[in-house]
Amino acid sequence: GYSQIPYGKLEEADEEDVARFIISFYKESYGIEVTLGVLEAIDERQAAENLRTDLKTVSSCASQEPAKMEDQGAAAGGEQQAEDEKHFVDKHRTDLIQRVTLVAPILDDLLQDGLLPCEAYNMVHSRNTDQEKMRTLYDHVKSWG
Repeated sequence: GYSQIPYGKLEEADEEDVARFIISFYKESYGIEVTLGVLEAIDERQAAENLRTDLKTVSSCASQEPAKMEDQGAAAGGEQQAEDEKHFVDKHRTDLIQRVTLVAPILDDLLQDGLLPCEAYNMVHSRNTDQEKMRTLYDHVKSWG
């Protein structure tokens, strides 16, 4: 079984902490059910519906054909930056890998915006730690140019 998150931990937690508690106490799949139940219990039906919609977007990804590697670069488009100018992500790579703890919302946004193909989304999401997820995501971002 699952144990309850102590009220004292939730009382002063911000949104990121609450998300971390839900995942650590209930894991991702059951945590989603718990979150939906809580949102409905506190009459946040629109937030629950938004979550359901986002979940449908993510789960439909698993049923799509894997994207070809050359499609990943084409999806991002954009202008080539000057060689001597480093992109924000390149400048802050180490900090991003070490400090980003909520990778799933980033992946969801990139998938929804068409910047990350389903195959890459699934690969990054399957990694065990946030640091592994960020390293894998960074590898895909590098292919965008």
